[in-house]
Amino acid sequence: MAKSKKYQSIPAILEEDEFNEFVLPHLTKGSRGPNTKLTFHRLFNCLLKLMHTGCQWEERHRQLN
Repeated sequence: MAKSKKYQSIPAILEEDEFNEFVLPHLTKGSRGPNTKLTFHRLFNCLLKLMHTGCQWEERHRQLN
């Protein structure tokens, strides 16, 4: 019997409730430094996308002089 497709690959995005249940308890916020502009959930999903798709030339951000 074949497994469902849901469990055959690594997820490329996590819903916020899944993130809060499985990932957030293992993260800590630093006590020093500037406040972050991205939430842990958004940052984690960006990293998952990068690991899933690789770093493509068209996806990189351009630096302005």
